[in-house]
Amino acid sequence: MRSISIVVPAYNEVDMLPACLASLKAQDYAGGDRILVVDNASTDDTAGVARGLGVRVVPEPVRGYGRALRRGFNTATGDIIARHGRRHDRAHELDLALRGDLRREP
Repeated sequence: MRSISIVVPAYNEVDMLPACLASLKAQDYAGGDRILVVDNASTDDTAGVARGLGVRVVPEPVRGYGRALRRGFNTATGDIIARHGRRHDRAHELDLALRGDLRREP
């Protein structure tokens, strides 16, 4: 089973991040995953909240969604790299994708 890295770009997401990460951690993908929050020059405690929830945080000091994605994709180590936004109500879509074609071995 292939491993997956889930990149979560985040800028000032203290309020939304806990629910987002809880939803991602609830996925049942057997291949293992690594959640990677890219702190995009936040001025709040986004990085501290993410670390407190047990995920890896990578700083991206230059603000911009594209910069955060690039930093996350370049840092991720999974066989599969996925992007997920802050909306915790959409994490089930990632799980559904993993239940489909991505779960098959190459």
